[in-house]
Amino acid sequence: MRKMFFLISVLLITVFTAFQVFASGGSLVVDNADLLTDEEETILTSDLGKLREKYSVDVVVVTTDTTDGISSMTYADNFYDQNGYSPDGVLLLINMDTDNGGADRGWWISTAGSAITAFTDDGIAYIGGQVSAYLSEGEYFEAFSQFAYLSDRFIDRSESGDPYDGGTYPEPEKSPAWGLYAVIAVIAGVLAGLIVTSSQ
Repeated sequence: MRKMFFLISVLLITVFTAFQVFASGGSLVVDNADLLTDEEETILTSDLGKLREKYSVDVVVVTTDTTDGISSMTYADNFYDQNGYSPDGVLLLINMDTDNGGADRGWWISTAGSAITAFTDDGIAYIGGQVSAYLSEGEYFEAFSQFAYLSDRFIDRSESGDPYDGGTYPEPEKSPAWGLYAVIAVIAGVLAGLIVTSSQ
């Protein structure tokens, strides 16, 4: 009985956390190009949700197979403006569109409100370079985790009154999401064991 109560408690906490992330604004991960597994999308959504709670700034990742004939810049700007995000935010678009000879295929970073100050043109170029290193290898989860990590550093620095703008930038890191990945794997194993035990 206690094991079943524990299982229900864990599930309720998970649902409540997801509700907090999605109820406070637009979806932070919109993987229309299907570049992530369900587990990766869950982890990334959780990480970006923490940034939303920490800074009241939306950090968003969007992937698409088509921009319907408009540029990546326009698509990213419109997506942010039209989907209920905070007035302050940054959006990373990964455009996998092969139309028009793939001319627009690649990444674009759009900013709004206070994020315009936090992410200068030079800063965006730096982040894009770090993200592109993973994208070129098809390591999409790693690319998006790096974007989340660097966004955290850039927003934090901007809120201190001294935004990054040329010079020394934060060192790229493997995202802390890898640690969360391991924790989720352990929890999943424990839950599976509890379900088997409870059914006996």
